[in-house]
Amino acid sequence: MTMMRRFCRADSGVAAIEGAIVLFSLIFLLFTIMEFLYVLFAYNSVVRGAENAARYAMVNSQNGCPWLGTNVNSGVANVGVIPVTISVVSCTPGTPAVCNPASATAPAGTIIIHAEYDFDTSGFFVGVLASTLPLEATVCVPLIS
Repeated sequence: MTMMRRFCRADSGVAAIEGAIVLFSLIFLLFTIMEFLYVLFAYNSVVRGAENAARYAMVNSQNGCPWLGTNVNSGVANVGVIPVTISVVSCTPGTPAVCNPASATAPAGTIIIHAEYDFDTSGFFVGVLASTLPLEATVCVPLIS
C-alpha cells in the first residue's frame, strides 16, 4: 500500500507533460491562423482578379460587348499567384445605368464580371472541413465609350 501512495503523490515529470500540452495547443493555434490567412489571401486574389477584369473591360469597351466576352479573361490571365477563372456574366451596350452585381443581366451600358477559384482544402487544418472551398466575387461596372 505504501508503494501505491508514493506513486500517487509523485509529481516528477508533471511540468513536462503540462508543457507538452500547452506547446501542442499553441502550435495548433499558430497553424490554424496561418491556414486562415492563406484562405483570406486567396479570396483577396479572387476579388482583385474580378476588379482587374472589370477595369480591363471598362478601358477596352470601345470594341463592343461580344469582343469583351471572349477577351476579358485573357486580358487578366496572369494577374496574381492564384489562377482565378474570370467570366463575363452579362454585357449590355448603351448609356451607363446603375449596376447591381446580384442581377443576372446587366443594365444598359454595363458589364457584370464573375471571378471564381476553388481553394484546395487538403492543407494542414482546413482539409477536415471539405475537399474544396469555392471563393467567388462579382463586379458590375459601367462601360466607357
